[in-house]
Amino acid sequence: MSSETFYNLSKVSEMTGLSHPTLRKYLTEGRLPNAKQGLKGKVPVWQIPLTDLVAAGFIDSVSGSDNSGQPAKPLTSEDRLEALAERAGRLQAELDQMKETVKALEQAIEQATKRAEFSELIAQSQIETKQVQDTRAQNWLERLTGKKPETKQATPNT
Repeated sequence: MSSETFYNLSKVSEMTGLSHPTLRKYLTEGRLPNAKQGLKGKVPVWQIPLTDLVAAGFIDSVSGSDNSGQPAKPLTSEDRLEALAERAGRLQAELDQMKETVKALEQAIEQATKRAEFSELIAQSQIETKQVQDTRAQNWLERLTGKKPETKQATPNT
């Protein structure tokens, strides 16, 4: 499972201040090498990773500010620390959620294993051996004919 964040063309345009035609040009030039086209319904849409936007210099990796030619105010160390702490909090929350998911999956696997073992025991108890089948056939013949069927006796070899 990848933790990469992807954005569509409209969101990237909004974040960076670049127009759709400019972004499409950059996509065809390969300036966003990890971008890919996916489908939303039947409509093809671009999925552009955040790392490509940072690597291309379109946004700042910590603050998310754009680099579209607007003078950006310099980030103070407190701003960077706050942004990093917020990101760490989001990552911790994601990790906690993943741990809960893993725990739930482990419980589901344990329950499925118990069900499978129980089903196997039931199946084994319902399997008839050849001897039980022969006995059942003899009993059925007795009830049907009213007399015991003749059993084969072993003849001694002389």
